[in-house]
Amino acid sequence: MRYIFLLTLILISTNVFSQVNELLYIEKNGKMGNYNKTTVVNKYTHSAAKTNESIESIKQRMLASGNYKFVEYNTIEHHPKVNNISNKYYSKSWHHTSIKSKEALSLITAPKEVIVAVCDSGFEEQHQDLKDSKVRGYSLIDNSYNTLPNTHHGTMVSGIIVGQKNSLNNASGIAPFVKVMPIKITSSNGSSSLSTIVECIKYGVDNGAKVINVSFTGVNNHSIEEAGKYARDRGSLLVYSAGNHGRNRGNYPDHKNVLIVGGTQKADRR
Repeated sequence: MRYIFLLTLILISTNVFSQVNELLYIEKNGKMGNYNKTTVVNKYTHSAAKTNESIESIKQRMLASGNYKFVEYNTIEHHPKVNNISNKYYSKSWHHTSIKSKEALSLITAPKEVIVAVCDSGFEEQHQDLKDSKVRGYSLIDNSYNTLPNTHHGTMVSGIIVGQKNSLNNASGIAPFVKVMPIKITSSNGSSSLSTIVECIKYGVDNGAKVINVSFTGVNNHSIEEAGKYARDRGSLLVYSAGNHGRNRGNYPDHKNVLIVGGTQKADRR
């Protein structure tokens, strides 16, 4: 079973796409199709001091050459703001009924430990609901094993997945028996670059995670589909949030290797 109950209905609430001075790309006939040891997509960093050509002009020239599978900006992506992680987020667990999580769990006759990599802001290790649910993660912010949180969002996301039912919150996560691998990718304002998100997905896959959860903006990018293919080729599943605004995403690419999760309110409205 592909643990579809791990659809972590963790959604993003902002749609602001800033860009940095970099392009992400894959050549059609280049070496990247085999995925080298350090990256999934190539990165070009633009330097105005070295060329008078604008980065947009370079992007269009690359696309016009027909030599690239895609070329896109290395955008800045965001998770929604979370002010705290008080009981109000967990005390009304109507979502278990809406997504039939109890029925899904009943299909598992022999639960085994599954690692879910959470690409986010870190993890509050001593949280009552989470303290026994963690395997060693990593921080791509400072290349260390320090995954203490920059914001509350990563802890909240982890709770939705693996929260343990207890007397404080009287609620449980979608899959309370799995383990979370926190991979910290955000600054203190909850932002991360697209290339860092892709790197996080790769890190999770390479270190044993069978599900990779990303609750950020950015699913519309081709680099995410490429990272999803990297995961799928290695027996893992990339789950990515669609958004919180109930908008029509019909103009987004049709990703074949990413499980994109939207959500509804209690009344089943987007």
